[in-house]
Amino acid sequence: MVGVVVGGTLVVWLGVERRMLFTAGVRLVVAAVSGLFLSPARVPRVSASAMGGGSVVRRTLRGDAVLVAGPGVSS
Repeated sequence: MVGVVVGGTLVVWLGVERRMLFTAGVRLVVAAVSGLFLSPARVPRVSASAMGGGSVVRRTLRGDAVLVAGPGVSS
């Protein structure tokens, strides 16, 4: 909700074009800070044979379960 209010205020205050440039600049700063200070995510690797057969939906759900059970995922 706060983001909608801030975004609307920026559109009124800066105008549409300058708000787009402002948003792009903020995203670049966030990407740079994230790249410098956050550790990379470790994604568990699963072989195709471990996933088993079945439909695409079933394999997707199994893959999601493996990712959620991986280290670093908080529930």
